[in-house]
Amino acid sequence: MKNILILAILSLCFQTSLIGQDFKKSKTLSISKINTYTSLSNGNDSYKQTIYLESANTKKLISFEVNLDTYNNEYSSVSETTETQLKNISKIVKINIDHCACYCNTDVYYYLVTNNNEWIGLPKLEQNDYDIGNTYLEYAFRKESKTTIEVVEYREKINKNKPNKNSLLGFETERIHEKTIKTITWTGNELKGLEEKYIVTAENGLLLRNKPGLKSKKIGKIYSGAQITIIEKTRFTETISDKGKKINGNWVKVEFKNYPIQITTLADSNKGYGYVFDGYTEKMSDNLHNLSHELIQYSEYENLTINKSKSPYFLKGDFFGDGINDIAVLLKDKEGATKIGIINYNNYQNSLLILGNENDPFKMTDYGWVGVFQKVNKNEVLWSNYEDDFIDYEDVPENKKIRVDYNAIYMHASESCGGGFVYWKNGKFNWLQQE
Repeated sequence: MKNILILAILSLCFQTSLIGQDFKKSKTLSISKINTYTSLSNGNDSYKQTIYLESANTKKLISFEVNLDTYNNEYSSVSETTETQLKNISKIVKINIDHCACYCNTDVYYYLVTNNNEWIGLPKLEQNDYDIGNTYLEYAFRKESKTTIEVVEYREKINKNKPNKNSLLGFETERIHEKTIKTITWTGNELKGLEEKYIVTAENGLLLRNKPGLKSKKIGKIYSGAQITIIEKTRFTETISDKGKKINGNWVKVEFKNYPIQITTLADSNKGYGYVFDGYTEKMSDNLHNLSHELIQYSEYENLTINKSKSPYFLKGDFFGDGINDIAVLLKDKEGATKIGIINYNNYQNSLLILGNENDPFKMTDYGWVGVFQKVNKNEVLWSNYEDDFIDYEDVPENKKIRVDYNAIYMHASESCGGGFVYWKNGKFNWLQQE
């Protein structure tokens, strides 16, 4: 497993050099060494310890906290490059902090070092060693740009048709995916464009309040999967007990979009911001990374990507009635047509079903019209409000009202009539029209 991680990192370093930078092992900087075995055997009652980025004269420049039982001195490293056109930057330093337990992962830090020897840190990247087909992120500093830094997503696979005796695995690897997912601007003095969107992960949505704290006034509810922007992290912390599990976090100030339906207003609030508990949020980049890793396991996902322009772009719920949470994801193909992928997790063999392909049960090839994408609560009554003409709920015959004790999906156009409930029953997806 460790060899795979080394191969992936070395290969990615080579790839990024092709688009702008050539990082080489630093001759003047290193990571301070600690003997994790001695530290633990000496009765150290804390598994955490501080290590440092040190200069040649052992001056401590930057500190990092690591876990003694997982930190790996041997594979942590420091590299740097002076081949950069960024304004006022003399060199870029890259630091890999390696951890290994059941799996291995590497925290990757980049620092821009100015001509005045100021160190400007970029947001940390994480590279997980699950398999060689995993998705990795790297920063790219293209030679022709003085102001732009890109976050690039890569994926590789082993090519067993091309043996390579110099490779750790005995074969060459080839890049099968490369995509710029974010752009950061360097002005010569500061970084801009670091604001990152977060995803609401609370299964039933997240309450929005006018001030930090559980006792403050509720002003809305942001749907699960909705995208929010954190504009301020307050000093107020909170610990919430959820089904016996303690959730720790901070109260944060967030911006939100009021349309399409992401927030149900419970009180007047035209400010466009409020406060939420961030224990139920996740960085959008992390969410996309993890969701991509789930999807690439299925051949049906080939030639598709997550349609992250939609909000929410995924739903989590029991869509097949087996008591196990599944995931519904808005996807798009190379032509830009929107599909809906539903991962059916079960006790036998997981599968990915795609709505919008050639055997779509509703004869649709593009769900790009979907503006409202929501999970329907369990046991909620489903019905069609249009057959030959419009009909009110109270006039719907009882035999045409559908009740299922698991989740359905509601989808609708944002600004026009058209949509419906999608639910699983009798081994297939069914549709109830909602105008």
